[in-house]
Amino acid sequence: MSDVMENQIRAFATQWAAAEEMNDTTTLDHLLNEDFIAVGPLGFVLNKAAWLERYRSGDLKNRNFALDDFSVRGYGDFAVAIARHTQETIYKGRPAGGVFRATLILKRGSSAEDWRLIGLQLSPTAETPR
Repeated sequence: MSDVMENQIRAFATQWAAAEEMNDTTTLDHLLNEDFIAVGPLGFVLNKAAWLERYRSGDLKNRNFALDDFSVRGYGDFAVAIARHTQETIYKGRPAGGVFRATLILKRGSSAEDWRLIGLQLSPTAETPR
């Protein structure tokens, strides 16, 4: 994988994390592919509409959302990134944050620099409160 592609994916992840932290549905709507699917840390599955609705309804509020310990592998027009994901979140008035291992699956969009998140898997780590 080229350094250029890795830098693009890292830039995408930074933009995505910032949009999640800011509860920014406009930016998230752009960054998530139409057929985006996420598997949450408790095994629930959300499509793009459901992912965004959590913010629009006010049920989900992030106070902190960060990625580190980041690795990327490229496969042509696709990439897989694995990161340590830390979030401070309230869902329906209850704490829902923690530390997770996140697997992001990305697809190149209409240009070389344009990436979209097509899949996300979140797994709790030993650092996540139970």
